[in-house]
Amino acid sequence: MSQRRFHTKSRYGCLQCKQTRKKCDENRPRCGRCKRIGQDCSLSAGSPNLVFISSNLTTQRRRSRVGSPELQSESGLATSPTTSGGDFANSSPEEVSTSPSFTSMSESSAPNSYFTDAERDRLRLMHHYTLHTAPTLGQLSIPEGRDQTLWTDFAIELAFENDLVLHGLLSLSALHLALCGISKRKNTILAVHYHDMGLALFRLHLSNISEHNYNAIFAFNCIVMLYAFGIQRCSESTTNTIAKIHQILTLFANAKTITKSHIETLRSSPWSVLMLPEPFPSADQRLSDEVETMLAKLIQRASVTATTASRAATYLSAIQSLRYIFILMSTKRPGQVALVIFTVAAPSQFWDMVKDGDPLALAILANYAVILYWLRDNIWLEGWGKETIDAVHEALTPEWYDCISWALGKTERVIGAS
Repeated sequence: MSQRRFHTKSRYGCLQCKQTRKKCDENRPRCGRCKRIGQDCSLSAGSPNLVFISSNLTTQRRRSRVGSPELQSESGLATSPTTSGGDFANSSPEEVSTSPSFTSMSESSAPNSYFTDAERDRLRLMHHYTLHTAPTLGQLSIPEGRDQTLWTDFAIELAFENDLVLHGLLSLSALHLALCGISKRKNTILAVHYHDMGLALFRLHLSNISEHNYNAIFAFNCIVMLYAFGIQRCSESTTNTIAKIHQILTLFANAKTITKSHIETLRSSPWSVLMLPEPFPSADQRLSDEVETMLAKLIQRASVTATTASRAATYLSAIQSLRYIFILMSTKRPGQVALVIFTVAAPSQFWDMVKDGDPLALAILANYAVILYWLRDNIWLEGWGKETIDAVHEALTPEWYDCISWALGKTERVIGAS
């Protein structure tokens, strides 16, 4: 009985011998079998069966048409049919990993990463936005019981179609991370970076608002308003609280121009869920005794403080807007009621008075800030209610404390304390 012959398996043989399952002597530049039958050999330099990848992938990353024939030609990427279902597809994992072409790629030519740091940051931010940031936006803007996927499904779909929205979502995601105390400095810088890029596109769109770009413009408009709350919290600005909240709320007030520009388009879009749902409650609805008392004090002060008829009308209009906000909140409306309706309904002259430090205007602002205090569990509004009320308390003289006593009591602040 003859003994079985053992031989050493060729692990670095040419592709032609592997394909025909012949033993390769691995001589270079052509193995003996290929030389004998006069065919090309994958062991020879420049063979069409070798895979070459240019080491200069920086240029490749900058090309927008990744995977195009032009890109492959310019970057030095050449692939043969055998790499997409030929010899490598039929070879064992061990044979593929030890072939000359793959060995050279992994050991010398291949980069450590195919993604830049900026690309990784964008992926990380979009991942965080989907899981964590979007729910905080829905909590403030979408009524309870309605579809909560607006800021996840629709907003992301819109972002992939329009860079304006994409920059906005990235800025909110980075800002949300910063507000959570995660790499605060880095993420604040990223938030400002993407917000500025979005603003540049926003300004271009504002000169040509149409039904085709309105959804993107409206989305970014909402993003800007929430960004304003968050970035003030992360910045190192020494501006006082009243000036900050005035800047934010007037930004809300000015947003009404965009909202009204294509109101019918808004009504027929997914963003319509953010609109004040009908039927609207009556403005004459009676509130709790303590709120009615607070409003009565403001009206009484307006009657003795206003020096002109127009000033009196501004006070009364702002107080009436404040009443309506409390009526809306008593009907379990979503948080955007507090953020938008009062700022839009109060006359522009009222915001000028707040900026100038008018005592009664500040008192009205402090009572409005109670609603912001009620919404303090949302990360975008955290701290704003109490800080605004405290800032007004410090700015007013004791004779005005009765006008803000209700607001101070709601934040457990002792009247007269420093």
